[in-house]
Parts: sequence; structure tokens; C-alpha cells
Amino acid sequence: MLRKTLSIVALIAMPLLFVNQAFGKFIPDDQIKNPYQRFNAEDANMTKAEFMAVIDKAEQIYSPIVSGHGGKLDIQRKWDDDTLNASAMQFFGTWTVNMYGGLARHPEMTLDGFAMVLCHELGHHLAGFSFKKGGFSFGGVWAANEGQSDYFAAHVCSRRMWQDEVAKNAEFRATVRPNIQESCDAAWSTTEEQDLCYRINAGGESLARVLAALADDTAPTYETPDTNKVNATDSNHPKAQCRLDTTFHASLCTANFDDTVIPGKEKNDPFGSDAEREASQYSCMEISNFVEGLRPRCWFKPGV
Repeated sequence: MLRKTLSIVALIAMPLLFVNQAFGKFIPDDQIKNPYQRFNAEDANMTKAEFMAVIDKAEQIYSPIVSGHGGKLDIQRKWDDDTLNASAMQFFGTWTVNMYGGLARHPEMTLDGFAMVLCHELGHHLAGFSFKKGGFSFGGVWAANEGQSDYFAAHVCSRRMWQDEVAKNAEFRATVRPNIQESCDAAWSTTEEQDLCYRINAGGESLARVLAALADDTAPTYETPDTNKVNATDSNHPKAQCRLDTTFHASLCTANFDDTVIPGKEKNDPFGSDAEREASQYSCMEISNFVEGLRPRCWFKPGV
């Protein structure tokens, strides 16, 4: 009888084990120096209504896309929760994103930076190759790794979120850094595309400042790219400078992403060369003859 009871408990616990293995946070715990610090609403660069509006727009765009992949999108709106993070998980067909007011209220977090955090978490579900090691569920590998989720946020998701906000995007032309403007103008041919590129990089810079502040570290800059080169793709969270570099390069990628595909997910080996080749059809890689918009070598090592 005891053995039977233990077997039942094990079966009940098994799905929770898989959820925990597939759980992804925007910031790892060891990169938050003081996880118990709290920020008041008056410190924030957004109101609760604006927090909700960003999530509304993301749901409007991505709920049907997730549905097309057989999932149900559930974005948890935890404005009153002081957690300094965001996260994603999949469990029995529900693709969950948890967004917390604690991170949103950080004084360095802009509304666009918050939108890019949300895009990062959606990227875990939708960005595809390269995948997080240990990101398994009953349906197999699903979670894009941290660098790929950052790349998706700038290359795909924030572009979809803001592409119709032409007047708002144009405001960033007055404040864009000269080196960012030069790079965006070289990559994109129309004024509207260039303005959007400027805005994406402003959002990425906000995130870099938040990451540095939480780690009590020096803020990254566009002038000091990470020159490290990994020997194998790193599935974990890159340092803040490498993450800023990822946003920058992804903003210059002119490849068209296909929302009906999660690149590499259906391959026999989602970590292998076939998955990488499929990803090259929808993003900027050397094997698809791109020079700009490549994933930075500080976290990504091409296998093909």
C-alpha cells in the first residue's frame, strides 16, 4: 500500500519537475545583488494602466500566434508583486509569461524596456533555435535560451509591437546616439524602419541599465562591446554588456521571421545543424550570407 501511494505521489510530482526544469527567468538570482529591494509606484516610469496596456497589445498580437502553435497564451499581470524579475513556463498546453510590478517599477526601467522584457519572455516560447539546455516538457524541447530570447525581443517582437506607432518611433530620431543612427541607417532604407531601429536600441539600453543596477555593476555602453568568444553556445544568461550587444545586432537584422514556425523545434535534434540551418532562414547568420545582425559570439557559437 505504501509503495502504491509513493508511486501515485511520484506521478503527481513529475509534471511539476518538468515545469521547474523548463522555467526561465529574465534575470538569474545570482545577478541580483539585493533581491529584496523594493520600488514604489512614484519611482516608476510607468503607471499600472500603462503596464496593463503593454500586456494588452502583446496579447492581441501573440495570442493567435501561440494558438497557431497549439498553445494557449497566459500573461500573468502581477503589478502588485514586488519580484524583481519576469519568467516563462509551459504546462499542459498553457504557455505562461509572468510579468511583475517589482521589475517594472525599477527607476531605470522605461515603458519600452518593460515591453522588451515581455518580448524576451515570449521569445522563450517562440524564438526557437538556439534552445535552453534542460528546457524540456512533455512535448520535448521548447524554451529558447537566454541570448536567443534577447535576440528575438529586438529582431521580431518589439518590431511587431511598435511598427504601427510611426509618430512615436519618429521621436527617437532627435535623441539617437550618432553611432546607433549610423548603423541603423546603413541597415534600413526607409525613415520608418530607421526610426524603429533607434527605438529598439533605446529600449535595449534601458534594460542594460536595469541589469547593471540590479547587479551593482557599471552600466554597459554601445561603445564597449563584449569581445569574449565562447567555445560553445551558452544557454544561460549572458552578462549585461553581451545582452546589450545582442539587442544592438538584432536591431540590424533585416531577415523576415515567420510566425508560423518555431525554428528548429520540430527537428530530430533541436540543438543540431539542421535546427541551425532552419533558424538561418528566419534570422541573420553567416550561413545565410548575412554580415550584419549576427548573434554576438559572447554567447553564440555557430555550429555550421
